[in-house]
Amino acid sequence: GYVHEIYESISGEGISQGIPTIFVRFAGCSLRCGLTKEKKLWCDTPYALGPKQGKELGIEEILESLSQFPQADKKQILITGGEPLEGENGTKTRALSERIYSY
Repeated sequence: GYVHEIYESISGEGISQGIPTIFVRFAGCSLRCGLTKEKKLWCDTPYALGPKQGKELGIEEILESLSQFPQADKKQILITGGEPLEGENGTKTRALSERIYSY
């Protein structure tokens, strides 16, 4: 799976709203949420829909990128997309999650 971007922001959704977060955004999503003959696609990240719209990074490279953020060990890490559980992204997401959890 390809990683579209890794960035730091404040979580704006759900129970983690307001928490400092490092986002790992995977590229690629085939879901096309909301798309019908009558409705347009409502995806909030259309720039990350293509499976190769990013850079192919290994787990160690992603972890290295995460470690570059100040106080990374004290921030929430959120894996997003694209679709982080689809295809190769799913395998990488599971492996990355295991490493982050044991970090």
